[in-house]
Amino acid sequence: NLAQRLQDLARPAGTTVLSQATVDALGSPWPVEPMGEHAVKGREAPVAAYRLAIDAGRTPGDER
Repeated sequence: NLAQRLQDLARPAGTTVLSQATVDALGSPWPVEPMGEHAVKGREAPVAAYRLAIDAGRTPGDER
């Protein structure tokens, strides 16, 4: 499934990788960095991947 394929792109360990559909559903407050398009087994077209650019355990606007 797509989630497993995106997880394979997660470097370094602990990185959260998201699909375009997930980024669209999250909305604007979540900072993401494009990782480009990747060939994914089981998909004809390349899939856009994004890295969640926030520290673990924090949410947007968290001022810790």
